[in-house]
Amino acid sequence: MNMKLMVLLFSLLFAATAAAPVYVEGATAGRLLQQRPDPPTIVNGTIGVIAMVNARLGTTGGINHVDPPGQRRLVATLADYADPTRCHADPLCLRVHAMEPTMPIAPKLADGVVNPCIETKDGLVCLPSVHLIGGWHMFAKEALSFLHQIKQLDTSHDGSCFDDWGDDSGGGKWVQQWGSAPAAGTLKVATCNKLLGWYPAFAGRYTSALGKEYGACKEREVHKPGDYYTQRMWPICRPAAMRVHDAAMGSGGVGQEATPPFVMRTLYGQGRAKVISALRHPVDRLETSFWVHAHYPKKYGVSPAGLHAYVAEQTKAFDECGATHGSRRCAFLFELLEAKYGDIFFHCDQIIRGVYEPFMRDWHAALGDGLLVLRVEDLLDSPAQSASRGKSGALVVAPQITASAS
Repeated sequence: MNMKLMVLLFSLLFAATAAAPVYVEGATAGRLLQQRPDPPTIVNGTIGVIAMVNARLGTTGGINHVDPPGQRRLVATLADYADPTRCHADPLCLRVHAMEPTMPIAPKLADGVVNPCIETKDGLVCLPSVHLIGGWHMFAKEALSFLHQIKQLDTSHDGSCFDDWGDDSGGGKWVQQWGSAPAAGTLKVATCNKLLGWYPAFAGRYTSALGKEYGACKEREVHKPGDYYTQRMWPICRPAAMRVHDAAMGSGGVGQEATPPFVMRTLYGQGRAKVISALRHPVDRLETSFWVHAHYPKKYGVSPAGLHAYVAEQTKAFDECGATHGSRRCAFLFELLEAKYGDIFFHCDQIIRGVYEPFMRDWHAALGDGLLVLRVEDLLDSPAQSASRGKSGALVVAPQITASAS
């Protein structure tokens, strides 16, 4: 990759937006990815993951049951917890409830159960204890594959992604799908490759209010005489939908908007949700994405010059958007903001997928110490060293958890 391309990429992905926090647990969102760590720190990410698991399980190895139904007092149903009074007038919580009226709000969790289990009169409903989130061309799945070898982690459930259900009733259904507690001494793990970010193509519920308003407006306007795209889509329907979106989701910045991290916090309650993400160097991720998608080389050229032309065009468009709307808003809503951004080839999607900072800032603000961010390179670059430490027991953080296979 030539120097001009490197400078162009880094000016956007590092200087303008920085990168993701390296290890966010207990740190501030300003601790940024700057350089590769020294070799001894390569395994620290793995140790951090297991430490998080241990903290959840505790020293006893974990209990995942309560007294039989006949010996329990009758308690609430899931629907009882989807009550806006549980927001205690918190504006952000109320925004989330308006968007997800069936989703429980910080329900009471069963005492003495290591998974976050809601005790209802029909039995336990146990949420995932840990969420693994990532993005495309990260190799995060490969980097975190060792988690599937830890017997205390139940990764077998293949549920839908959080905050990606189809309609207003989906929040409650998503909770219900996780069912009862897993075996004693294990934690439920949810995996979602696209939950890291919520840009328009994969926004999940973040653009639900916008989509409803836009659909209704289009239905009214599309059959009128003249060109819908130039005369009514952008002059009328898109602006109207964006106004509804801002009113519903909020537009005040971090902690004021109902982004997926704060939807998760509303469900779990403060300090209860745990998320692990492995991020790849954004330049490497972007270059991979160019070559694995045939439509980019086809348009820009199957050559280094084609890669450079692609990056130059896309970063220029994103920079222009950021100068007008701010990089955070452009990362979240790029092609929905103005017609000229909707016309950009694939809407800067691969650029936005590597602009981690605005998304990670929200995850950290919502979850705090419940967020663990690792670098893919730390987990993959020295597999022999990682494996040898695992076999020697160096990854044992507490007696009940090791990195060895079950």
